[in-house]
Amino acid sequence: MHKFAIAHQNYQDSGKKARVMGANAHQLIVILFEELLNLMDEISIKLNKDENARIHREQSSVAGILDSLIDGLDETRSSSIASSLHLIYRQLKALIVFEDQENRLENIGAAKEILSEIASA
Repeated sequence: MHKFAIAHQNYQDSGKKARVMGANAHQLIVILFEELLNLMDEISIKLNKDENARIHREQSSVAGILDSLIDGLDETRSSSIASSLHLIYRQLKALIVFEDQENRLENIGAAKEILSEIASA
């Protein structure tokens, strides 16, 4: 069974790589948003299971994706939209890396809602 799990993961990874390689800029943003939402789900599941110590990998991945989204903003073409997104991405990062330690699960829910609204726009 272990070999099957490894093969399955390799297949998924190759599918992700192919999707990313063939994507235009808009499609890449969609892929990043999907990955962020998946990571937030993983964090929520671990928090619900009281596995707080096991969420660092997901938090690091979220922070890296949000940093990439911030770095990719073109503030010369549409400065007001880019500035707004910059602020939103920074706020999402603060919510997900738990600067507020007491409301972790609520913060993940809020971040997911914000990201979902942006994705649907």
